[in-house]
Amino acid sequence: MKHEPINILLVDDQPGKLLSYEAMLSGLGENLVRATSGREALSILLKMDVAVILLDVNMPNMDGFETAEIIRGHPQFEKTPIIFVTAVYTTDIERLKGYGLGAVDYVYVPVVAEILRTKVSVFVELNRKTRELQQLNLTLEQRVADRTANLEQEISERKRVEEELRLSGERLAQMTRQLIAAQETERRRLAGELHDELGQICTAIHIKLQQAKLVCGPAAESHIEDGIEIVHQAIQRVREMSLDLRPVMLDDFGLVAAMKWYFEVQKKLTGIPVDFQVQTSGAVLPPDVNNTCFRVVQESFTNINRHAQAEHVRVELHQDDDEIQLVIQDDGVGFDGESARLRSLEGHSMGLFGMQERVELLGGQFTVESRPDQGTRVVARLPLPETLASRLCGSGFA
Repeated sequence: MKHEPINILLVDDQPGKLLSYEAMLSGLGENLVRATSGREALSILLKMDVAVILLDVNMPNMDGFETAEIIRGHPQFEKTPIIFVTAVYTTDIERLKGYGLGAVDYVYVPVVAEILRTKVSVFVELNRKTRELQQLNLTLEQRVADRTANLEQEISERKRVEEELRLSGERLAQMTRQLIAAQETERRRLAGELHDELGQICTAIHIKLQQAKLVCGPAAESHIEDGIEIVHQAIQRVREMSLDLRPVMLDDFGLVAAMKWYFEVQKKLTGIPVDFQVQTSGAVLPPDVNNTCFRVVQESFTNINRHAQAEHVRVELHQDDDEIQLVIQDDGVGFDGESARLRSLEGHSMGLFGMQERVELLGGQFTVESRPDQGTRVVARLPLPETLASRLCGSGFA
């Protein structure tokens, strides 16, 4: 079946590189659009829809990061995937900056043609499927509007379409699970590099300043003290960033230990005490259950710290034969639950939406109960795999 070509925007200030990208991607059979600057790319985006942007980081006047920030700031392009191309090694901080600006991936020079084609083709196919699904929805609406007397045929057609949508939903759910798993893997890697590399560098600088303090005169002592304090703050910040990305304790000691540590950190940072109640068998939970429970806790406390004005928080973790239940309850100002749900559906409250999606991808249930001035209660219920459930039943735990 012949498809209409999809637009792919190539942005690089060097014409030679643009030619090489075109040669690598010509086999996809799509429409390759050139831009030699960030400004030209923005002008092209206003005139046509593109499936993916291949964007050089190191450009004069307006570099790739600035261009990506402007693109993401426009509501029409905020979901357009961006792949950064760079010829120099970028640090973890720079990569984090790129991901924060909406990058979905990096490609390093020299570019491997097969890798570039594979990465670009994924987003081209996703764009094409999205358009097909939108067109399918329009077709369905038209068919409903133009009902015919042949009810049996209509029901048969609807069942066929519903099956296609169900299969598409399953594929989308699988892709989302893979994306979350990849995010967790990348978080783990970045957290390790922050702790092991940048953390060690800061510690070494701290030691050198302490040594310099012993040999320098009184005139330099205050300046060295200031430097020591700045480095100490940097070490603390690196440690916090590493732990926020992926606490090592979650992998090494499990969910309960990681949660206890996290609540202690939150108490030190905010002064809010946490009443943590646990009832589990002690059995090792699957990594995806661990990750989901911890991310729900993390996001809930982010909301509490930003909005709730709470004085106390209670967290319950209960595990029985076939499910694990997580409850986070605060005594803060609360909010209008229905309004929050609508904002979430419109994409304005991604924290609640992200928690719900994580839980439901594992076949669980997620609810939020809140009213103004009556606090908030977050409940996540996750089913346990059959093998684990059978083992727990055999142990007599209830």
